[in-house]
Amino acid sequence: MVEIEGVFLTLKQIIALTDKLVRSAIKFLIKKYPLELKLIQQIISNKNENNDRLQELATIKKIPIITWKKANKILGISPQKGSLGEKREFTFSEEQELLKRTNSLMLFLTHFPDRSDHFYAKIDKKKNNSAINKVRKFDLIARDCGEIAGGGEREDSYYKLKKRISTLPKNISKELK
Repeated sequence: MVEIEGVFLTLKQIIALTDKLVRSAIKFLIKKYPLELKLIQQIISNKNENNDRLQELATIKKIPIITWKKANKILGISPQKGSLGEKREFTFSEEQELLKRTNSLMLFLTHFPDRSDHFYAKIDKKKNNSAINKVRKFDLIARDCGEIAGGGEREDSYYKLKKRISTLPKNISKELK
């Protein structure tokens, strides 16, 4: 998995950079390692279906981008406001179901709920009717693989970072000071 992070870059720019990097890596693998990929395909292949997934991924025109909130709606999950459920991440099987329901081979998930492990992530400035802030980060998920890349905007204000660190549980904030 790859983590693409950036200060002074927008989430849209970081997603575009990740898109180019992943496409470049896929094309490189197809060009440089065709025999190895064929062997892997034979090992994992189900005789009844075409499992040439890298070739399929290489031909995707545009990777869809959806928010965490919209993904929950698609999956029929309704996290309770202000609860731990509103802060949860998706399981592998939920990610795969989301890809199936959106008819996508790859998908960018964005705007996750803020958690203490996201203290350095930039909070989305858009107002929402949630008790939990959303952070400007993403996961790139792929069919049969799960998360292949992640990242997002990083907070560039020393004062905001210092304030957020002070709100962390004591055992975590001591390590960061």
